[in-house]
Amino acid sequence: MHNLNPFIRLYRPFRSCLLTLSAAAMLTGSALAAEIIVGPNGSASPLPAQPPVSAPVSESFENPSEGNLSQISSGNDLFAGTTSQNLILIDADNGDVLSSVKATERIYPASMTKMMTAITAIEQLSSMDTQIMVPNDLYERIDIYEASIAGFEAGETTSAYDLLCGVLLPSGAECSLALADYLAGSESAFVEQMNSKAAQLGMANTHFVNPTGLHDDNHYSTAADMATLLRYCLQNQTFRSIITQVTHTMNPTSRHPQGFEVMNTLYKMGAVTTFPGGQILGGKTGYTRQAGQCLASFTQIGVKTYILVTAGAPGTPDGEQLHIQDAVTVYTNLAHSLV
Repeated sequence: MHNLNPFIRLYRPFRSCLLTLSAAAMLTGSALAAEIIVGPNGSASPLPAQPPVSAPVSESFENPSEGNLSQISSGNDLFAGTTSQNLILIDADNGDVLSSVKATERIYPASMTKMMTAITAIEQLSSMDTQIMVPNDLYERIDIYEASIAGFEAGETTSAYDLLCGVLLPSGAECSLALADYLAGSESAFVEQMNSKAAQLGMANTHFVNPTGLHDDNHYSTAADMATLLRYCLQNQTFRSIITQVTHTMNPTSRHPQGFEVMNTLYKMGAVTTFPGGQILGGKTGYTRQAGQCLASFTQIGVKTYILVTAGAPGTPDGEQLHIQDAVTVYTNLAHSLV
């Protein structure tokens, strides 16, 4: 696996072109780029001011999926026209479940897992400027053809903030492993922390095996638990400020003297994220062959914030973005129902 590094460097110029084109696609509504590897930008641009480290949210946080599901009809018109197999829509402000379909059925969360990876890391970091090295054995631990990466090289050192952006925006597996190793000493020890956090939040039907979301039969969750997780995460200022970004420019490093730009996977395929009355404000996509297309997203309609989690949509990462289309459909239905 070590021989993959030269291969990756050989194709960086091509990926850089894809990134530039995909940004244009987002503005024009055309689909151009694929969701696997994001390479460096041609020129450096200054980073936005980094938010202060957010303290952990109060331990009194309540699981919004507990005790609510029985009052919801699975035939609710809010989900008309969707292709996902598992869905849940909640009011993020009070945790009420507005509609659900198979929301407590076991799913594979794929890269939605990285929401837990990010919040577990954020709550431990004393500074967003902390310098952390990407593991030297990176390509022995992940399959480059299965995992998405942000663009950092094995052995490269960068800030904790840039790694968090790499986790949540381009869904970088190398960023997840770097944070896990630094904060817990090993991937397995960090996963224990993730599972402890899940238990604290009442995510009783969730079990993590890794911080990347790569498939394992024992790595599972539910749409309801993922909604619980996103609702908790959005109360953290650092998490929210990152997941709402469209693009982010990484700091220059010795391996990338000009830095490089990454894009939120919500926008890389040029999928439409707006709907009458609003737009998707942020979210975490996911895909494996076993999980299908997944998305945990949120929006604001009027003065209220809503969270939608969908899983099991058919398709592939470089095909039609049915999980994003489902989110737009549900949010459109919701907006119409509120008129």
